[in-house]
Amino acid sequence: MDGVLLLGLLLCWAAPVLGDDGGAPCHPIRIEAAVICAELAATDAEVRQGLMGRTRLAPDAGMLFIYARPRRLSFWMKDTLLSLDIGFFDAAGVLQEIHPLVPLDLRSVVSRGDGMRFALEVPRGGFARAGLEIGARMDLGSVDAALKARGFAVSVQPPPAAPPLPEEWTP
Repeated sequence: MDGVLLLGLLLCWAAPVLGDDGGAPCHPIRIEAAVICAELAATDAEVRQGLMGRTRLAPDAGMLFIYARPRRLSFWMKDTLLSLDIGFFDAAGVLQEIHPLVPLDLRSVVSRGDGMRFALEVPRGGFARAGLEIGARMDLGSVDAALKARGFAVSVQPPPAAPPLPEEWTP
């Protein structure tokens, strides 16, 4: 019996923290000096569900939407009861845009750029409270760690650049 209790305690210690609202486990995502406790929306079903139906979200929490390829992103607030802000990040993890999201609004909020790979929804004013502005950089290593904790064997890191060719090289 003591072994079962010890195993349970170890599993709780090693697992990601549950969101304050009882939602899915959240993972620490670093953006500059800030840390957001983010649930991941990494599957099509998770992206479609988003934060719909939720009634609360901790001030330092959010949901990180991860896409396989950069694209123009579009979000709406159908059945979403929370006042949120959304930040669109490019493939390098740089915050390019921040937009307010109004509860239950069926109008789409579309990224201006078509090179967005991540979107982060946080409580209204969350980016400002965390001191995050356009140009802030997300630590993609923290995103990789979160994906690994969820059982995904992928990396969001861009491939390393090829070394420059020597000047005397000719094709």
